[in-house]
Amino acid sequence: MVSQTPGAAGEITIANSTNHSASPTSLADSTTEDGNIGLGLTTIQDGIDARFTVDGVLLTSASNTVSNAIPGITFQLLSTGTSGSSPELVQVVVANDTANAVSAINTFVSDYNALIQTINAQEGKDSSGNAEPLYGTSVLAALQRGVLSALSTISGSGSISSLMSLGISASSSDDGTFSLDSSAMNDALDNHFEEAVSFFQDSGSFGSIFTHTLNDLGNNTGAGGAIALALKENSAEEQTLNDDISGHETLIATRKSTLTAELNLANQILQSIPEQINEVNEMYSAITAYKQNS
Repeated sequence: MVSQTPGAAGEITIANSTNHSASPTSLADSTTEDGNIGLGLTTIQDGIDARFTVDGVLLTSASNTVSNAIPGITFQLLSTGTSGSSPELVQVVVANDTANAVSAINTFVSDYNALIQTINAQEGKDSSGNAEPLYGTSVLAALQRGVLSALSTISGSGSISSLMSLGISASSSDDGTFSLDSSAMNDALDNHFEEAVSFFQDSGSFGSIFTHTLNDLGNNTGAGGAIALALKENSAEEQTLNDDISGHETLIATRKSTLTAELNLANQILQSIPEQINEVNEMYSAITAYKQNS
């Protein structure tokens, strides 16, 4: 029998649920005071909690994976850590994860440049000289204004208060893209890591404002969203086109009615011409005494 619960709480006991439910017996119990007969089984592994100290504070854990001792830190207890009768001291060093921070900042700059290059492409013409689909629309202008406004945010008054503090600046190509000075970025992260984290993650920081701006620009219902603005423009243009179509249909119907009346009149005139010719012939015959052949 193997317990599925780790630690001291997983110790296996057996009880007679009818007569001795309150007096369970362990597997190796050899006494008969509680009325239970020892099963003669051997406990291979006692169910015990891990015991350890952090800064002199004694802590216990049912699992060898400890994540509640220090916020944000997970320990893996791999051995008893004892040498003779004295516990073994283990020094834990918590270092800043600058590698992931560098990777995230590089990705941010790369993604931003890709966005700007896409916007720039829509402001030009294709290989055939035709304007791109979004050329001259207010959507691009709204995207550019919103993004540039968020990027110029100054957050706090510490060493890391702007993108330039992290080595991010406008590129020499003058197309709105960024360039990244890796040396300046690494120096900023090495010396002001907590301030860099605050710059991207704290409420009211650059990261918070930039995230809010992107969400707002991409919102298809908000009043300030570029997508919402595009949909509004499309809706207004569609309504104008529908009104024009309705106006032209009304005009066509009126013209059709007029032309139909004119055509009917023309038919009536054409139908009366043979009769008028006969009348003229009769008048001519009466005057000249000339009779036409039937």
